[in-house]
Amino acid sequence: ILYTMDDLDKALDGKDIKMVSIDENLIEKEYGLHGSPLLVHFNGNIPRVFDGELAEEEEFTNFVMESLEKSEIEEVNGDVLDSLVTRLPNLVAVFFDSDDEKNMKIMTSLEDIDDDFDRNGVPLVKVDDVTKANDEFGLDNLPSMLYWKGEIPNMYPGDINDKKGLLDWVVKTKAEDTIEFVTEEILEDMVDKFEYVVAYFQPYCKENDVTCQAMREDILEGLEDIDDNIDDIGISLVTTKDVKFARRLGIPKLPCVGIFKNGNFQAYEGDLTSEVSILNWLSDIDTLEIPGVIEEVNSDMLNNIIKLEDDVLVFFYDPEDKDSEDIIVELETIDDNLEEEEVEFVKCSEPNAQREYGLTQVPALVFFENGVPEVYPGDLKNDDETLAWISKELSNQEIEEVNPSILGYLMDSSDFLA
Repeated sequence: ILYTMDDLDKALDGKDIKMVSIDENLIEKEYGLHGSPLLVHFNGNIPRVFDGELAEEEEFTNFVMESLEKSEIEEVNGDVLDSLVTRLPNLVAVFFDSDDEKNMKIMTSLEDIDDDFDRNGVPLVKVDDVTKANDEFGLDNLPSMLYWKGEIPNMYPGDINDKKGLLDWVVKTKAEDTIEFVTEEILEDMVDKFEYVVAYFQPYCKENDVTCQAMREDILEGLEDIDDNIDDIGISLVTTKDVKFARRLGIPKLPCVGIFKNGNFQAYEGDLTSEVSILNWLSDIDTLEIPGVIEEVNSDMLNNIIKLEDDVLVFFYDPEDKDSEDIIVELETIDDNLEEEEVEFVKCSEPNAQREYGLTQVPALVFFENGVPEVYPGDLKNDDETLAWISKELSNQEIEEVNPSILGYLMDSSDFLA
């Protein structure tokens, strides 16, 4: 088959398109594809698979040439979409039902905006998968559009027939940091995936209730002003109009702002119109703590905690490591003792998070005193030894000795160092 593609390779060279062959086992799965051999044309990072006979040189040559001229929105399946979300910095997907005549009319009218998206640097795909749209993303009314800028999908809140409004929204969302508008299903997935999620549950406002609508927007605008600050702490902020999820959480009244901490929900009880008060509440270590549990944090949140707190104990680990699971069980027994010593105790399984602090291996138990890390050298499964070591570190008045890697971290992270 490779021999028959020589002519195609030459033709593509003339169009400044590179053709390569890859024999790495199962690499196609990284792109949401299945089986081999495959001939795939990537246009703007979006794969289009040739489904004809690879031995038919004229057939696959025509496929590539037609693919180059193709101007309509590229259709992908759910696996390819999942791959694109992880690989691309931003992406728009329109979900539709090909068995619905009204859906197809709308999709036909949207075909001419593909070039506008290309000019704005946003890949656009369409997905004919009603089950994925309903079950995974909570999209009940199709066609519906989601925009990814990172890992969190943002649902287009307007009329999908309004092509100008749709394009303007995507361009604005790409250029600015906005709070993602999500469904119940998307929020539940985020709560499962991320350690900390802040959600603004919007109230239902009747069409003529101007007071309610103004309050709803005022709260949203205030949260938009602190979105970057919340992101810097390492917390994702989203908003939803899904009242069913709010009821399941036991929220008595909307609007409501609250935080999910490793899946546990806590509502903010202060003034929703004071974004400064909300930010202060979210920045407070007491808000982020879960009694009796070693909190899982990401690298951004860990960095923030180390900056804010004098004494921080961190367990860096690999969640796939069975020994780490056993160690966490042992460490849970000393968590309460550390609270009495006013030591913040957290765990972090984000890959390579420990390297930022000049450390190389996991699992590792590290005590940060005023930002300076000290690695526990003993048996991680012996909670008595661990607690004795921490107590010793808390009373230790000696100058800390560090290795070159940790020194490099301290020099990068400190304004002054002696």
